[in-house]
Amino acid sequence: MPRWIKLALWGSVACMIAGAAMALTAAPPPPVADGVAPAGLAARGAVEAEPQPAASVEAVWDSSLFRVGLSFVVAFAAGWIVRPWIKTAGLLVGGVFVLLYGLHATGLVDVHWNELHERYGSASGWLAAQTESLTALLTGALPSAGAASAGLTAGLRRRV
Repeated sequence: MPRWIKLALWGSVACMIAGAAMALTAAPPPPVADGVAPAGLAARGAVEAEPQPAASVEAVWDSSLFRVGLSFVVAFAAGWIVRPWIKTAGLLVGGVFVLLYGLHATGLVDVHWNELHERYGSASGWLAAQTESLTALLTGALPSAGAASAGLTAGLRRRV
């Protein structure tokens, strides 16, 4: 594995540990006043009138550090695991098409390319939808899209 990937993985793990440590050492939130939630329209006005405590800067930093580290590690692992599957699937699909073309060229098999295109032409639309769902995962579910993209790129790189 290249040195920069090792450093990035160790750095992201350090970010995760620092974020978790900051979250564990943070002061607990203030207790609820009565422990009884008011009900009705009057309660809504009373709840809205009460000042809400602002999120502390430390809480933002600890969650951000943890999320950046976690995003990189998860995306790297996904890329590391998926890469051999992508290569195998590409080889299999390419081999099938080369075999079909060779059999068609020798006259042993009559391949109706137009019918294949009509039946399986919608596969590109399906693949586009799956790619959009992966993009939604990277930008929505994983908190740090930049770190996740870097981790996925590092995981998909050729192993040295």
